[in-house]
Amino acid sequence: MSYKPLAQTARDVAEQKLEEAPLVTDFDKSIDYMIKLMKQDIMKDRNNEKGMMKLSQLAKMVGLEVTDKGQQKGRIYMYDLAKRKK
Repeated sequence: MSYKPLAQTARDVAEQKLEEAPLVTDFDKSIDYMIKLMKQDIMKDRNNEKGMMKLSQLAKMVGLEVTDKGQQKGRIYMYDLAKRKK
């Protein structure tokens, strides 16, 4: 088995293109990161039905309902706040 010098191995790793790197962090910071990614994804599709479906799924996770029916463009209506668990 042949070994490469550490400098050569570091150069090889640095030249590789990583799509995503693993992340080890605190629980709350990982939630913040996931919410940031979800927001970017929903905002990308905010003006079509796909974006509204994603937002509706997210709202259901926290006990809310959302709709854009009868609202001005770019506005949503949230309801069922009384059912939300505290």
